[in-house]
Parts: sequence; structure tokens; C-alpha cells
Amino acid sequence: MAPKCRRVAVLGAGVAGLAAIKTCLEEGMEVVAFESRPCVGGLWSGQKDEWSSTGPSMYRSLLSNTSKSMTSFSDFPCPASYPPFLPHNVFRDYLCLYAKHFQLGKYIQLNTRVLKVMRSEDHASSGKWRLTLSTRLQPEGGEGDSSGRDKVWEEEFDGVIVASGFYSKAKSPDYPGLHTAFPGSVSHSCHYVEGSPYQDKTVLVVGQANSAFDIAVDLSNWAKQVYLSVGDGVCVQSRVDASSGLPFDLSLIRALYYWLSSVQIFRLIGWLANRRCNHRTLGLEYTGNLSWPIVVNDEIQQRILAGKVKILRHLSEFTDSGVITADGRLIEGIDHVIFATGYDRDFSVLDESLNLNGEKLELYKQVFPVHEKHHTLALLGCVRVAGPMPPAIELMARMAAYTLSGRHKLPAADVMKADSDRYNKIALKADGKYRYAFVNLMIYEEIASEIGVAPSFWRLLFSGKPKLAFKIFFGPALPYIYRLVGPGAWQGAEAAMDKAIEENLLPLQNRTLVQKPQEGKSCQAFNMLRFFIMLSFIGFAAFWLCGLFLTHV
Repeated sequence: MAPKCRRVAVLGAGVAGLAAIKTCLEEGMEVVAFESRPCVGGLWSGQKDEWSSTGPSMYRSLLSNTSKSMTSFSDFPCPASYPPFLPHNVFRDYLCLYAKHFQLGKYIQLNTRVLKVMRSEDHASSGKWRLTLSTRLQPEGGEGDSSGRDKVWEEEFDGVIVASGFYSKAKSPDYPGLHTAFPGSVSHSCHYVEGSPYQDKTVLVVGQANSAFDIAVDLSNWAKQVYLSVGDGVCVQSRVDASSGLPFDLSLIRALYYWLSSVQIFRLIGWLANRRCNHRTLGLEYTGNLSWPIVVNDEIQQRILAGKVKILRHLSEFTDSGVITADGRLIEGIDHVIFATGYDRDFSVLDESLNLNGEKLELYKQVFPVHEKHHTLALLGCVRVAGPMPPAIELMARMAAYTLSGRHKLPAADVMKADSDRYNKIALKADGKYRYAFVNLMIYEEIASEIGVAPSFWRLLFSGKPKLAFKIFFGPALPYIYRLVGPGAWQGAEAAMDKAIEENLLPLQNRTLVQKPQEGKSCQAFNMLRFFIMLSFIGFAAFWLCGLFLTHV
């Protein structure tokens, strides 16, 4: 069957873009991808987008927060030689391997920027889109000539997948006195590369997310003193589970998603994090009334205890001598302020008639604008997840490609609107603002079920594969799970699941040790806990089935 959309444009060649290109090609569509940077990898390429000075960037110390097995593409595991957690340059190499393995490079136009995505003249009947594109021409004077010119042209496509990211406008708060009284310098984390320019300086970092903590830790190697303003506080989680020695994300069983609400999952993670470090003692304890902000960092506790990083609450105002905090403390002698306060969404590249510039989003499964007639435009990466982002992005890309090809049909408009309203109800917080951050398994499972790639526990259990069924349900939420069944199924998925833990430990085995009888007791205890959870689940299921049977007798 011919695809619904013959020719598709993909904006971006990072994680989302590469997954979208590959899946569209598998669906038989003609794909043209546009990447503004000079190489594939998007943000992870480490190359600055010369058209944007306020977008996200890489700092040299950046390390992935999730393990390689939980972060990889679902049909292309990270090489076994890679460490459990990937430095940003290693993850960039992995993306290049993926593009090379699936021969995606020839479909990507580098150094090409999409200026505008507009409805075509016959969009009402065809659903087509018109793209305005720009590329930087080589300077006429050769290598020493910096007077490059831009070539601008237009092309028309049957479908468009926007995979270039929307959180691209650096966001900095404005405090009284910041620009009038404060004598020091101010910057945003998007300009931070490494700490040497701040040697022997006193630096204030403002933010309560991963980048703020990473930068504070990195700065503490260079600066005379680092202050970190964390507002209402955070929950700091280690990358590694102390009892098993495994990456923490491999220790969380998938069944938790079915038994606990999002709030309960966050509380569980908070309780586990507090076993590692006392947040109250360190000044990090969360005192707000929203969901706990979770930060992944292994070094901040040691830096606080060594006095290299000092924790502050909210800031009140800046003065000619420093900054005053919300609890009235005056911190003097600050030379520089770095705002690691995130990014605002920017939909300016899209047709204004889509009405996406408000704070509230109306997207089906956080991918398709619900009010569109043809659904030939897909948006990837409008939300964030608590957990590995690449598997969520890949599932979104698969849903987009399957819909554009005609393999998958979206439900009726009222169903999509109800789904969007449900997500918005979750996203609306107590302060009246929408924060589109969800538990990763919520996104995984809902999209996987939508496109027919979510394996059924009961079907596997009663089809002669009970071991696989229990491995899926009571093991970690590995991305390979969504390649076991349905379109795009991969024969190596089950083997990849079996090797996930082993391949995380393999790069660490550089010293041969004689095994002791007591070794592995913590892992055995963890496995026993999983076993009892499985027994409880079986007992509950049997009780429920018996009750169902008796009510119909």
C-alpha cells in the first residue's frame, strides 16, 4: 500500500530526528531531513548552532544521567565496550554509529536551517506544508573570508516531523537590582563550557535542575567559592543503586508504573534518595507544595561537606555588594552569576494558525495537534520525562511515522481532545502553571499501546513464554521491550534484554577478583524482593479472577 504521505520533511538530526528518518524510510516514504549544525547528533554533537546564541549547549563535564541500556535506541544497543554512563562525546559517537549503521546520512542536509513551516496553498484539501529553508554558502574569498551568504528557497512536503526541539530560548529571571546595582557579570548556562574562566572567583549558580548542579560541581574545581540557589529545594538521586552496585534506573521495576501513581513514584524515589544523603542536613530538603524536582548528581554531597559549594534558598534582590536571599542573608563578594534556569518553548518556526504559543498545549499523546484536520504535522520533544528521554522520543517518532504512512490511524477528534485534557490536568500544577513533565513509563506505555508495540503480560504468559512475561513486568523498563511485538519488531530484542545488566558491568571488569561466598548478598536480597512482589501479584491476580468468576456464577 502506498504511504499516505509520500514525501516527508524531518527537522533536526539529533536523537528524535534520526529515529524519525529511520522509521519513515522503513515505512516507504521519501525523507529529507534538515540539520542546522554541520554534523549529525543535534545538541549532542557539541557543535554550536550558529543561527542561535541562546539555545541549549554542551558543557565539557556533561555525563548522561541514565544508563546506556535505558538510554539507547530500542533496536540498536550501545556497544558493550561503552561505560555504563556516557560522557556527552561518547553519546555523540553512538548517534553517529546509529546514523552510519542505518545509512541515514544521505537523507540529511547539514548546515540547513528551516526558517518557517507554513500551510501550503491547498492545505485544506491536501494537508501539505511549505517550508522556507536557508543554507550558508561558502564565502567567495575562500577560507579567510567570513562574509558567508545565505541561500533561501522553498519546498513543499506531504508531511512534516519537527524533531529539532522546542526548548530553545534561554530563560533568566529578573531580580531587583540585578541590572542596576549588581557590579558583577551575569550569564546563562547555555554559554557555559568549563570552569577555568572562573578560577579564583566567587560564583553564584541559580537553578534547581541537573545543569545547575553539574555546573556548580564543575565550578568548585576552579572557583574560590560557589553558591548554589536551589529555591524550594530538590531531591538528589545518585546514578548508582548502593545495594546492588547497578545503575539506579536498572533497579526500578516496570511493575511500579501499574501499582503506583506518579506522585507515589516520586515519593518512593525521594525516600530512596534520602537513604543516601540527608537532604535537610545539606540544606537541600524540598519545602514546596509541587512535585519534588529530582536531580541526578553523585558529587554535590561531597562538595557541600567540603565547603566548596554552599546552598542558598530563593533570592530576593541584588545589591552593589552582593545578593540578599529570601531569608534575609546578605552574600557579599559575588563576581559572577550563572542562571541555569532552563529554557522557554519556541514555536516561532511553525505556522501561527496552529496556536501553539500559549502556555497550554493541546497535543494527542503529546505529538499531534488535536485540532488539525489532516494530522500531517508531528511535534517531537514538547514534553520532558522523569527518566531516560531517548526511548520516549523514539516511540513518538515511530508513532509519527506510522501515522504519516497510513499504517496507524488516529482516533476521532473528541477522543484526542479528551486525551489532551487528561495530560493537561496532570501538567497543571498548584501554582497555576503547566509543566509538561511526566513519568517516563506513562509516555512509553501509552504510545506503545497506541501503535501496537506493547507486549501483553497475559498473552506472553499463556503462550509459552512465562519467563519473558515476568522479565518484562518485573524487570527494568528497557527500550528493547517495545521491539518484541508489532510493527518494527526486532529479532534481537529479547537477547538485548538478557544482556543489559551484564553489558553495563562488562566495561568495569578490568581487575580479576576471587569471588567470596558473601558476595552478591545484596543482589540476592533484591532478587528475593522481586520474587515476593511477583508472588504477591500472582496471588492478587488469582484472587481477582476467582472473584470475577464467582460473581458470574
